[in-house]
Amino acid sequence: ALAGLLVACGAPDLVGGEAARAAPVVPPVSQAPPSRDPMPNALPADPAQPPRVMGPNTVYFEYQVEEPVRPVDGTRGPLYPPEARAARREGEVLVQFVVDTAGRVESSTIEILRADAPDFAAAVRETLPGMRFHPGRVGGRPVKQLVQQPFAFRLSR
Repeated sequence: ALAGLLVACGAPDLVGGEAARAAPVVPPVSQAPPSRDPMPNALPADPAQPPRVMGPNTVYFEYQVEEPVRPVDGTRGPLYPPEARAARREGEVLVQFVVDTAGRVESSTIEILRADAPDFAAAVRETLPGMRFHPGRVGGRPVKQLVQQPFAFRLSR
């Protein structure tokens, strides 16, 4: 469901037959814990225990929530960098961030995990704070969730 919403919400604008915005890559990257611990207050994985709401600062992984984060209808992805479009460069960015209980990206948690070029990374970093999401939910209540999201910058052929 999240992958379908990301495609629908990340639909690129067309300018001269070329995508003007980067679209999220589908399917999304697994929400496996990162190799280092950027969120020391995240819950440990215990598949034997059902998800439960913890404190207000607890950060959940996707596999720990009953309803994962999903973009609000109409949320747009990053703009395609004009220089990259002119040079016909394509690329991808993998970014990690926390979506809070109000559906906003916590700017201090934005981390570019991988980027094919600095201008693509800058476009994603600039856009994320303005993107809106439906927060993850546990027990019917909104919770903070760590998200890893790829964005693909592709030109129409």
